[in-house]
Amino acid sequence: MSIIPISLKAPDLLIQAVFDGRRLGLQLFNISGMAARLSKAGAWWCPGRRMWVLEQGSSDHALAWLQALYLREHVDFDGAAISLKRAFISVKHKAYVRDNTFLWFRFIES
Repeated sequence: MSIIPISLKAPDLLIQAVFDGRRLGLQLFNISGMAARLSKAGAWWCPGRRMWVLEQGSSDHALAWLQALYLREHVDFDGAAISLKRAFISVKHKAYVRDNTFLWFRFIES
């Protein structure tokens, strides 16, 4: 019997991204200890959407921000660029305000 090493594939970091024209919502793969780093970097947790939210103006800046935060973490960024671009391009999703709380509605792909 021989023992063969295996390599674990890194999980995708970005699960979903939505954008309302000002704020970017990011549903991210959970890594212990990252909440404090995300908060320090300017993001805040939106429990109703289970997303980290931040004010961001472009998909390129958002991707660079994520890569800087998750530099030494075992995560995959391959699909993140496409998901971020889709979120910024899409105009079919909106955020509605009720009692000063933003309610995010999932955008519908056409």
